[in-house]
Amino acid sequence: MCRGTGADTVNKARKIVESARNLRHSAIPLLWRALTGRGGTSLGLVRCLPPRYMPEAENTKPYYVELLATARQESSPYEPIARRILIVSSTLGPGGAERQLVNTTTSLQQGGYDVHYCGLWLEAAPGNDFHLPRIKESGSRAAGLERRLSVTRRGVAVARPRTAEVLSHMSAYMLDVILNMVEELRAARPEIVHSWLDETNVQVGIAAVIAGVPRIVLSSRSVAPYHFPFHQPYMRPAYQALLQMPNVTLLNNSGAGAQSYADWLGVAPSAIRVIRNGVDMAGHRRADDDRIGAIKSALGIPVDAPVLGTIFRIGPEKRPRLWVDIAAALARQLPGLHFLVVGDGSERQNMEAHAGACGLQARFHFAGVRKDVDDMLSVMDVFLLTSEVEGLPNVLIEAQWLGVPVVTTKAGGAGEAIDPGETGWLVDSAQPEALASPIHDLLCHSERRRKIRDLGPAFIAARFGVGRMVDETIDAYGLTKP
Repeated sequence: MCRGTGADTVNKARKIVESARNLRHSAIPLLWRALTGRGGTSLGLVRCLPPRYMPEAENTKPYYVELLATARQESSPYEPIARRILIVSSTLGPGGAERQLVNTTTSLQQGGYDVHYCGLWLEAAPGNDFHLPRIKESGSRAAGLERRLSVTRRGVAVARPRTAEVLSHMSAYMLDVILNMVEELRAARPEIVHSWLDETNVQVGIAAVIAGVPRIVLSSRSVAPYHFPFHQPYMRPAYQALLQMPNVTLLNNSGAGAQSYADWLGVAPSAIRVIRNGVDMAGHRRADDDRIGAIKSALGIPVDAPVLGTIFRIGPEKRPRLWVDIAAALARQLPGLHFLVVGDGSERQNMEAHAGACGLQARFHFAGVRKDVDDMLSVMDVFLLTSEVEGLPNVLIEAQWLGVPVVTTKAGGAGEAIDPGETGWLVDSAQPEALASPIHDLLCHSERRRKIRDLGPAFIAARFGVGRMVDETIDAYGLTKP
């Protein structure tokens, strides 16, 4: 890489790298090919050859196998800092997976581990740092991925020649993240890298193999990504190649999710380790009656009105139209019932329009993204989740902890998050009337709801304690407690 004699070659390469920060992403493959010697050290001499592979297409497992095997052979493992864990995700937005990441990070830091957090796109858009204050308050180092490429007297620091040659076939977007992540890993020298969510898992997994990280843990959430709009064809072959690495472990947060990934990847379910969500609810309290009344007034809900509510990212996988149809079915039977939707997303306007078309605009209250989740849940007499696909929904856990009965569709690990018939009801149907039935019964029986205020917290404490989750995570890392 940048092989040449004397200081001139190094200086030319350094100038190219220093200018990289001002280049568009489309220039990165040209830059990379120049630095790996495929076109000299001048961008003007680069030959734009067609790739031998299409790394971001389907059926490219041989490409990823070659890349990882080459990287593993050429890597120069660093001396890791004992008990240092680098946790990586795309952002810290207000989602359920991000809340679990924060619970994991803060609990490990408080448990005596040296935990760093890196967000690939933490500063790219407003709201990406929603949970950042919690991580910083725990004492963990937290920052966005620094975009940097470094040059040494031996060439570019990020990869050796054969690895660089295979990497050069990747897109500018993938190169940007992977190359800079290698630099981050070598600077941080973690004993463990723990990545979250599919695209980040692939990028960070590849970077960690190149960097020589001793232990690589990838957290998948929900079910296999082909169910979602963010799915990319390269994810399956890249995951398959990563799982062949002896130091890579894939996690999921539900049995249903692990089975889905196993079927998708063509591996045994035992190849995917299940660690159910851990929710630290010690500081979470149900609002008292006076507070609930004040919140209702602020939201425009009559103080004495029963409330059916939900909290979700308003996207197509949550089936917001179905949620409104259930509300409409209940509204005909319970004239005083109001509806509270907390969250935002691509389908919010459509959901609002459908509620209006059903004549429910005066009884629907869209609160947007809120940090006072405890208050929002406390207002709800029953919680309804209408997802088509799910992992292990945190919000069902949080609602039951606060004593709110939940009704949910049979999606992914939703059934694993409830105590059926006691604190939660699982409905194996997408018909509005079928889902409305248990909600109607709960709304008409206040004594049953009062009983759930005691049953819910006891059930959640037993099944979803954060201590249990942290212990299982440490075991997956192959570490011992301090």
